[in-house]
Amino acid sequence: MPNLTSVIVYETSTTRSIKFWILLFFQPLSIVCSLCMFYHMLASRTQRQLLANQIVFVMLIVSFLSVTIDLSITLDFLRQGFVFSQSHAFCYFWMFIDYVLYTQGMLLMAWASIERHILVFSIQKLRSKKQKFFLHYFPILFCIIYPLIFYIYMILSYPCQQSFDYKLILCGTPCFKQISFVLNSYDTMIHSFIPTVITIISSLTLLIRVVRHKRRIQGQLFSWRKQYRMSVQLLTIACLYVLMNTPPYTIIAIRVFVLETMGAELYALFIYYLYYFLTLFLPFVCLGLIHDFHKRIKIWLQKILCRRLLNRTFTRVDVFVNGTTRMPTIYQ
Repeated sequence: MPNLTSVIVYETSTTRSIKFWILLFFQPLSIVCSLCMFYHMLASRTQRQLLANQIVFVMLIVSFLSVTIDLSITLDFLRQGFVFSQSHAFCYFWMFIDYVLYTQGMLLMAWASIERHILVFSIQKLRSKKQKFFLHYFPILFCIIYPLIFYIYMILSYPCQQSFDYKLILCGTPCFKQISFVLNSYDTMIHSFIPTVITIISSLTLLIRVVRHKRRIQGQLFSWRKQYRMSVQLLTIACLYVLMNTPPYTIIAIRVFVLETMGAELYALFIYYLYYFLTLFLPFVCLGLIHDFHKRIKIWLQKILCRRLLNRTFTRVDVFVNGTTRMPTIYQ
């Protein structure tokens, strides 16, 4: 994640409470949505086998881990105003899991935006098992394994003196980012800024290609609908990533090129936490993109309504028989 520099941050109980209650409100809803998405994708063999869904499924797993583990620790930190387990081991764990999950999500999104071009316009390149491995499964594995290896060394093994402040989120900043400008720049550029740029460029070019391709395949309604659904799925998720990552990098750019202290407090107090909203809202976006989601919800609500009507039918307070009133009869 973009690191917090050494600026004076006037954190108060009010600012912590605002962030705490907003994040806490969305956390259980996000978890429920994630579980619904997991059920939807795992229960159907067709959904499991769709290449377009597989990388989204992995992104949801990363998001789910972030919401259940990383965000839970952050919520406790916001509630108390300090890290509840004041030990080096816990701070290393929190710092490690936060950076790994963030980087995994960013790299997966960047690759998903590139791969969607292949899935929409060059699906023939994924016919053989070898092609699927190198163009589909290997990049996903790389996006998962590479951040683990990188941060195992940089956070847990890098030869620098790590100091922890239990009143700061993540107990502070990893020492490798503080002592090495090159490593700090590499981490920020490769793991945050460049994936965001790739996502923006790939998504815009995908939109342009889909619109242009629509004119060429007029009359091939099925082909167009399939391409449209895959494109909308990627573009909607990409918009969420770009929306949540643009404000932090805007502040960083202002601080680098205009004034170092400008926006520093705003960034540390609020904008830094936009990453959590990204992980919280991702399941909602994915759930809303399910092809027949609205129909399923409608059927589910109809079933509930029918059951209630049947229960009311068999539970009668007054039964009129031949103009007389009997005592209430309740059928179990």
